[in-house]
Amino acid sequence: MNYITNVHTTGASGAPTVHDDGAHYTESGMRVPAAEVHACRIAREAGQWLAFATERTRMAPATLIRKALDATAFSVQRRASSFAVPSKLVGTSKHQRTLWALVRDPAAPWATLEVEATADGLLASCDGEPLGLVQSKHLGWVRPLVPFGLTVHLARVTGSDYDGYTLGANVAFGHVGSALGGLLDALGQSGDGGDLGGDGAPSGPVPPLEVSPTPEVSAGDGAAQEASPAAPEPSAGERAPSPLRLVVRPDPTPCVWAPTPTT
Repeated sequence: MNYITNVHTTGASGAPTVHDDGAHYTESGMRVPAAEVHACRIAREAGQWLAFATERTRMAPATLIRKALDATAFSVQRRASSFAVPSKLVGTSKHQRTLWALVRDPAAPWATLEVEATADGLLASCDGEPLGLVQSKHLGWVRPLVPFGLTVHLARVTGSDYDGYTLGANVAFGHVGSALGGLLDALGQSGDGGDLGGDGAPSGPVPPLEVSPTPEVSAGDGAAQEASPAAPEPSAGERAPSPLRLVVRPDPTPCVWAPTPTT
């Protein structure tokens, strides 16, 4: 089934009428809301990412499936223009001075981080100041996508005011879906790249959508939750984290992840 973007055929002449609400229309004239089109596209890209990451990482299948589902929810909730994967940096204990500077003077919402290949892995930096490393378990699928437009965005600085705790950094890998599509195109493995077959689930082109940051609660040790439904309950004798006064949250003003990011 083919889908016509933002066009609805009306009148005896069949002249097209352009609509501005982002909705899609089937050839029979059925209206499909833009949000549904976006969710279908993200789901399709999530499936492609899952197959790609399965081939290139040693993560257990159940872990990858859970990650794909969490990332799909993350991308749809924030109306990302392409499938995005939330994560966190490691090795942040070496960069506490920079992270504390971001507590005092927060970066722009979803700031794009610089990524540099080093002997230790992929180092993410903010305005030239290192923050931490991409987790090694993700390198197998992240590295090939960087040349095709994958970006790394700062979600927030996490931490607790308890003594002995260090600050951490939550990030999101942006434009994963579009970068993977570019790689598959270059390899001649993109398939038809068109609509989902005849089931009423459109997957045509979707205009860039705003990312709507949503405040979330982070774990107090820098190991922040990644789109998980709830924080684990503290065990007996363990203090629950105090209010996270040091967490840098994104500004509530929506921002846009551009369709053609810089790396």
